[in-house]
Amino acid sequence: MRMVNQSPHGARRGRDLWRDRNFGQLMADSRKKKKSGGPRTARLRAAKPAPMAERVGELAWAGQHAQAIELATAALATAGLSAGNRLDLLDLRAESFIAQGDLEQASADAAEMLDFANRAKTPGPKAQARNRLALVQMRKGEFKAAVASATAALKAARQSKQVPLEAMSLFRLAEAQFRNRTDFEQAVRDAVRAAALFHTLGRPADEGRALWVISMARSAQGLAAEADQAANAALALGRNSGDLYGVGNALNMLMFNEADHGAKLKLLNQALAAFEAAGYVERQGAITGNLGIAYRELGLYRRARRLHLKSGEIAERTGRRDRLGPNAWELARDEIEMGHLDAARAYLAEASAMAVEAHQDRRFPFLKPMRYGRLAARAGDEATALRHYKHAVELLRNADEPANEMNTLAALARAHLAVGNPGSALAATRRATKMHRARGLASLQVLSPAMVWWRHSQALQANEKTKEAREALEMAYQFMLKGIASLSDEGLRRHYLNKIEAHREIVLAWIKDARKRRLSPERRAAHLAGEANLREPFERLVDTGLRLNELRSATELHEFLIDEATELSGAERVLLVLETAEGLQLAGSLVPRGEDAQALLHDIAPALTEVHRTRAVSLMHGPEGAGKLDQRSRIVAPLVAQRQLLGYLYVDIDGAFGRLRESDRDLIGMLASQAAVALDNAQWSQGLEQKVAQRTGELQTSNALLEQRANELGIINSIQQGMAAELDFQTIIDLVGDKLREVFKTGDIGIRWYDTKANLIHYMYEYEHGIRLSAPAAPPATHHLKLMETRLPLVMNSRAAQVAEGVRPLPGTDQGHSVVHVPVLGSDRVLGSIMLENYERENAFGEAEVRLMSTVAASMGVALENARLFDETQRLLKETEQRNAELAIINSVQEGLASKLEMQAIYDLVGNKIREIFDADVVSINLFDSEANLVRYAFLLDHGERFHPESRPPAGFTRHILRTLQPIVIHTAEELDRQMTELGASNIGGGTVDNSCIYVPILRGNSAAGVISVGKQPAHAFSNSDVSLLATLANAMSVALENA
Repeated sequence: MRMVNQSPHGARRGRDLWRDRNFGQLMADSRKKKKSGGPRTARLRAAKPAPMAERVGELAWAGQHAQAIELATAALATAGLSAGNRLDLLDLRAESFIAQGDLEQASADAAEMLDFANRAKTPGPKAQARNRLALVQMRKGEFKAAVASATAALKAARQSKQVPLEAMSLFRLAEAQFRNRTDFEQAVRDAVRAAALFHTLGRPADEGRALWVISMARSAQGLAAEADQAANAALALGRNSGDLYGVGNALNMLMFNEADHGAKLKLLNQALAAFEAAGYVERQGAITGNLGIAYRELGLYRRARRLHLKSGEIAERTGRRDRLGPNAWELARDEIEMGHLDAARAYLAEASAMAVEAHQDRRFPFLKPMRYGRLAARAGDEATALRHYKHAVELLRNADEPANEMNTLAALARAHLAVGNPGSALAATRRATKMHRARGLASLQVLSPAMVWWRHSQALQANEKTKEAREALEMAYQFMLKGIASLSDEGLRRHYLNKIEAHREIVLAWIKDARKRRLSPERRAAHLAGEANLREPFERLVDTGLRLNELRSATELHEFLIDEATELSGAERVLLVLETAEGLQLAGSLVPRGEDAQALLHDIAPALTEVHRTRAVSLMHGPEGAGKLDQRSRIVAPLVAQRQLLGYLYVDIDGAFGRLRESDRDLIGMLASQAAVALDNAQWSQGLEQKVAQRTGELQTSNALLEQRANELGIINSIQQGMAAELDFQTIIDLVGDKLREVFKTGDIGIRWYDTKANLIHYMYEYEHGIRLSAPAAPPATHHLKLMETRLPLVMNSRAAQVAEGVRPLPGTDQGHSVVHVPVLGSDRVLGSIMLENYERENAFGEAEVRLMSTVAASMGVALENARLFDETQRLLKETEQRNAELAIINSVQEGLASKLEMQAIYDLVGNKIREIFDADVVSINLFDSEANLVRYAFLLDHGERFHPESRPPAGFTRHILRTLQPIVIHTAEELDRQMTELGASNIGGGTVDNSCIYVPILRGNSAAGVISVGKQPAHAFSNSDVSLLATLANAMSVALENA
C-alpha cells in the first residue's frame, strides 16, 4: 500500500519569480559582472520586475491559472518582448499548464525555453530551462530523465554563480533523486543544501518546499520523527509565507506517519482544501487517492474504491499516466478486500502492464508479489500466497522500504501458520518486530503496526510461548487503539474494529484473554470507549438523500443503500429485504466472510413480522440477560412509501465491536424513509418502462405520466437541496411551505407540528386565501389522532367526508370543498402533517397530488429530525460550556484559597478567567460595602491595562443594578452613550469606546454584593446566552466565596 507524494509547484509570487530568475539580465550576460564572492555566496542583484511577469505570477500564486495562462499568452504575442521576459513568461505559463494538468503544453513551453537557452550560450538561462524541463519530466513519470536534467541545471547554475539558481537546481535535483528512489541520502543532502541557501536568501516558501523533500525521503526510510520534524517546519514556513501549495504538501506528509485515523482524515481534508485553493488539479487527484487509502484502512472498502476511481479519472485527465499504474494497484487491493477476486485480477493485470510500460516495475518491484500474495490468501490458496510473499520479502531486503518490509513479513508469517510452519512464522515476525523496535515503535508511512504485532502474537502462541504471545497481543491492541484515538464518528470506529480482518481477530482475542486475566470491564472494552459526534453522520445523511434521487436503476439503489447503511452505522451485517408477491426477497446484503445472508434472513423473520405490524423502527439487544459485549444489537427499519410497505432495512453488530444506540436507530430510520421514496420512484419508473414496451398503443399516455413524475422529482430535488442547506427548524418549514404554495398554485396550505410531551398541535405555517394566519396551539382533533395512528394520508374530497372525519375549520376561517392531510413521519412517530385545501371544487386532490405531498413530507421529516437533533446537540453543548465556565470560576476561587492567596489575588484569578471565557476587551469586578456605602473596584482590566480607581459611592450603572438587581446589556456605542446619560454614569478606566457591554449583579440572598461587567469593541458581540452565562458565573463566584 502506497500513498501519493508529489513535488511542489514552481509558481510563486511574481516578485519572487523576478528575484529568483534574475529577470532582465539574460540579455546582459555578456557584460562583465562585478563579483561579490564565490559562486555559492554570490547574491543576485535583481532588476526591477517586469509588470506583466509580476501580474502573471500573482495570478498563478492565487490559484487563477487559466487567467495566468491567458495573460502570459497575450504577452508572449507582443512584438519587441525582451529575451529575459520571454523566458520568464514561458516558465510561468508552463507552471500553470502543469497546475491544470496540460503536460503537453507544459512540455512545449519547456522545449521552447531550452531552445532559447541553448542559443543564448550563457549558463543562467540554461539552468532555468533545465529546471523547468526536470519538473515537467517528473510530472510525466520520467524520473531518470528528470535527474539528468536537474544535474545539468545545477552545473549551469554554478557556472552562472547565481545563488538563487543554484538553490532551485539543488531542490529540483533532490526531488528527482527521491522520485527515482535510487539514493535517498543524496536526495536529503541536496535538499538540506537547497534549504540552507533559500534561508540565506530570505525565501521561506522555497525553504519550506526543500524541507518537504527531506520529509519525503526520511519517511520512505522509516525515520518518522525526522520526517515529521521536517514536515512541521515546512508547514510553518508555508503558512507564514502564504504558500498554499507548500501547505498542502506539508499536511500530506504529516498524514503519512500519523497513527490516529481521525487526525489523518483531518490532515488530508485540509490538504485537499489547500490544493483546491492553489488551483492544482493533479494534486487534488493525489490527495483523493490518499483519502481512498485512509478509508480502506478504516474498513470502508467501497468508499475507498469510489475515491480511487475518481483519483484515476483525475490522473487520466491531467496527463499523469505514471499515476495510473499505482492507482490500479490500489483498486486491486480494494477489490480483494471486498472479495471481488475477478475484478481484482483484472486490475492486477492492468497494473502489472502499466508498471512495465512506465518502468515502475524496477522502482517498486515488490508491489506485484505483495498484491498477488494477498489475492491468493483471500482466495484460500495459502501455498501460493506463501510463495508470493517470500518473493516480495527477498525484493524488499535491499529496497530501503522498512514499512512495506514489516507488513510483508507479517503477511508471510500468516501464510506460514496457515500451511503449518510455526517456526518459520515466528522467525518472520521476530524480524518484523525487531525492525519496528529499532525505529522506536513509530507509526510509519504505510505500516500496519497492529497487524504486525498481532501476527507476532499468533506466531508466539503457535510456538507455545504464551507469556510473550500475551505481551504481543497487548502491543497489537494498543496500536489498534491509537488508530481511533480522536475518531468521533461511531460508525467509522465500528468499521475499523469489525471490517479489518486483523482488527476483528485482535478484538476477539483481547476480550477472551481479558476475561481470563479478569481485567476490569473498562480495560476489557477500551476499544469501545470514546466520545461520539452525531453531527458528522447526520451531515452525511443529508448528502445521501440528494444522491439517492440521482439514482434511477433498482440495482444501483440496492447497492448504494447497503453501502450507506453500513457506513452510517458501522454494522457488521446489513440486509435489504423487499416485500414481493412471492414473499420476502433479499435484494442486497453485506455479511462477514463465512456467513450466509439467506440464513440470517431466516433468523430475523420474527423481527421483520413485528415491524410489518407496527411499521415503526425497532432497536433490540439480545440475548436478554447477557453482558453488553455478548449481545448483538439489531435495528429493523420499514421502507414505507405511498401507504405501501416496500420492505425492510436491517443492520446489526456484535457487542464486541460496538453497540447500536437510539441515535443509530434514528439514523437508519431516516435513511429508510429516504430509501423508500427512492425505491418507489425506481420501481415506478421501471414498471412504466415495461408498460411502454408492452403497450405501444399507450405510448403517448405513458410519456405524459413519465414527464409528470419527472417534474415531481424536480420539485422534490429543489426542496431537498434547500433543506440540505438549513438546520433551522422554522426555516425548513417556511421553505417547504413556500415551495408547495408555488407548485400547487394555492394560497390555502398548512404545516402543523405535534408536541408529544404537551399533547398539542402547533400551527407553524398557515395560509388561507393567500394570507398568512397565526393560530394558537391546540390539542389534536379526531382527524389528527387518526393520522398519527394510521401514518397514512387522509383525503377528504367533499365537505361531507370532512364532517364524517370530524374535521372542522380553525376559528375565524372557512371550510373548503376538498382537503388532504399528509403525515410528516420521523423514525418512530408522526412528527406533524401537511394540509392542502381547495375552496373552489370537490375531488380536487388525486393520486399525483397525494404522492408529491407524501414524498415532500418524507424528506421534510428527515430534515426536521436533523434540525431537532442539531438544536438538541447545540443546547447540550452550550450547557456543557456554561457548566465548564462555572467550574472554572469556582476552581479559580478554590485554587486561590488553597494557595492561601490574598482576596485580591483571588479576584485577579477570577477576573482573568472571565476575560478568557468571554474573550473580553474589558472586565470589571465591583464590590459594594453596604455599611460604608462605597463601591470598591476589585478588578478592572481595560484593553490590556489594569486600573485601580479609588472607592466611591455607587453611581451610574452600578447604582441602578444594586437597586433593581437586573442586568444591563448594551449593543452599540450610541446605546451606551444614551444609557450613561440617563443613569448619570461616567467613564472609569481607559479611553477606548466599546460597543458591547454586559453588567450583571453579584447576588447574595435578596441583595446585590456588587457588579461584574464585560465589554467588547464589536457591536452586538453578546447574545442572550452570554448574558445568562455571566449572571451564572457571578452567582457561582458569590457562592464559592461565601462557602469559603
